[in-house]
Amino acid sequence: MRINSARKYALSFFKRQWTLDDYPIDLWRQWPGYQADESAPVVFVARIAGWQALVGSGTTEQEAISDLRRQFEDYRRMAERLPRPGTFVAQETASDLTRTNPKHDDHLISGVTDLDKRE
Repeated sequence: MRINSARKYALSFFKRQWTLDDYPIDLWRQWPGYQADESAPVVFVARIAGWQALVGSGTTEQEAISDLRRQFEDYRRMAERLPRPGTFVAQETASDLTRTNPKHDDHLISGVTDLDKRE
């Protein structure tokens, strides 16, 4: 997978706007019998190689990649800029997000705690 990450990294210098297709994707199948919960068995998992936080899942490879794509687009809307394809991205905590970008604070307060935004 390192070769794919290095290739995607090198190609990223020829573009200014990156999409999920520009990033190396890790895709794997969970071990037999694994279930996230009784109602939703997770079979396939997709993640951008080198990223810890964005993970897509589904019962097929396509569903896992679609779920990852949805999460990537949500991240793109909230992030000031995207990390370069092929690079390692450390996992951010909620306090890291609010410290670096106050617009995340309202999202966390209203989305996670069901409280209204601060005025």
